Amino acid sequence: MGSLLTKLLGFLLLPIYTRYLTPADYGLLSLLFIMGSVADILVRAGLGSAIFREVIYRGSDESQVESTALYFLAAESALFFGIFLFLSPLVSRLIFGSPTYARWLSIIFASSLLGIADHIALAKLRIHQQSLLFATISVGKFLAGTLLNIYFIVILRWGVKGLVICSLAQAALSAGLSLVLIISDLKLTFSMPILRRMLSFGIPLVPNGLSPSLDELRGSLFLTTLLYHRRGRALLARV
Repeated sequence: MGSLLTKLLGFLLLPIYTRYLTPADYGLLSLLFIMGSVADILVRAGLGSAIFREVIYRGSDESQVESTALYFLAAESALFFGIFLFLSPLVSRLIFGSPTYARWLSIIFASSLLGIADHIALAKLRIHQQSLLFATISVGKFLAGTLLNIYFIVILRWGVKGLVICSLAQAALSAGLSLVLIISDLKLTFSMPILRRMLSFGIPLVPNGLSPSLDELRGSLFLTTLLYHRRGRALLARV
């Protein structure tokens, strides 16, 4: 339902995007958010599904599983973010042909890393079969996302910068809510055997999760390159 509401949000905001963003802006946003999606899939390493499996099918203590997953993902995310901050100008140059967008890539990446708490909270809701609470949270995030997008695009007229900052604000709000949901289960405990089992189950899921995002990335890169190529030819024709 969460992914469905996200797609619905994009559909409902499409008229606003087309009015306040240029085709080049839209292509840029598409690439930025696809990179964020790739980062999210890589960092979480399939642990969302692994948590559910570890608790339900192996009977491990839920608090120990959630604590182990959160501490591991937090440490891993901090490491990845440090590396990405260093490499972001290079990544920006490889994707956009310029290091100009390194800061925006870093913000999108930070937004994705904040999502680690969301995956653990979602696993907890699945374990306890709290579908109504999940639906309520999803609707709340949908409404908050809609209002934030309208505020940054229509009222502030910040364009691409506004949507990038909006994604960080949404991620921070969502992470805070997720921590509220799971904080009562967290303990100062860490189990390496549990982590190894979860990673052995979750990591093989990563390539399958990456496939759609990589397909989107290839398509967006092609369209964005074509758009800039045509724009360049049009400018040369006027000279």
